Amino acid sequence: SQRPLAGFQVVSDDFFRLLHIPIREGRAFNPQDRDGGPGVCVVNESFARHVFPGESAVGKILMRGFNGEIKFQIVGVIADVKSNGLNAPAPDEIYYPMSQLGRPGMTVIAKTDLDPNALQAVIRSAVAAVDKDQPVAVVRTLEDLMGDTLARPHLMLTLLGAFGVIALVIAAIGIYGVMAYGVSQRTMEFGIRMALGASRGEILQLVLRSGLKVVGLGLGIGLVAALGLGRVVESLLYQTSAQDPLTLAVIVAGLLAGSLVAGLIPARRATKVDPMVALRSE
Repeated sequence: SQRPLAGFQVVSDDFFRLLHIPIREGRAFNPQDRDGGPGVCVVNESFARHVFPGESAVGKILMRGFNGEIKFQIVGVIADVKSNGLNAPAPDEIYYPMSQLGRPGMTVIAKTDLDPNALQAVIRSAVAAVDKDQPVAVVRTLEDLMGDTLARPHLMLTLLGAFGVIALVIAAIGIYGVMAYGVSQRTMEFGIRMALGASRGEILQLVLRSGLKVVGLGLGIGLVAALGLGRVVESLLYQTSAQDPLTLAVIVAGLLAGSLVAGLIPARRATKVDPMVALRSE
């Protein structure tokens, strides 16, 4: 019950180089790490940090087996890999050399500068050349695997984005309707103001200012709600906080711009009020 739990991977010598996984400390596997030689392993930063806090993990001995009779020395520490998904913390992991710890199944990773889909036949032929009875379960590109991992977050964010645009349009229509109604109710006031010498620019500012006060109040309430409910969408974000100041600033600026455009039409209509017509209508 006191043993730390960690996932483990069995990889070849050039696995870290092929996938561009940085070596943070020590070394990667080499051709001398073979069966019959000293047992070695590589751990990730998360494992090193949790099991050996404040000290180097390189040189430490890990024990495997029911009674800890199998010993492996840590020869390197690699950068964390998000094996459980972009939004999940990197798990503690141990990597063993394939030449020292064989497995009944394996995955072959190949890199090419050409179309990766065109490499399928070559890979199958290479496997058949080693063992004609060895089946190849599936051949997929890294891009396809990443697409599967990100499919659900992409769908959710697309839907949320679409709902956000619809909400912005509805809000703009609502602002336009409220301001247009307010202008129609204040026709006589505008007529009197213009008859007393108010300019069209002053009337425009008056209408926009009154409308933006309401918009500002709504944005303030919405900003507080966004900060409070941001954790709901946090799981869909990668390396971005739901309370990111720049994102919130852009959203507020966009809503203000939309509100300004929506209120501009009834505000311009107010500037075209004929004072005499307005006064006679009352």
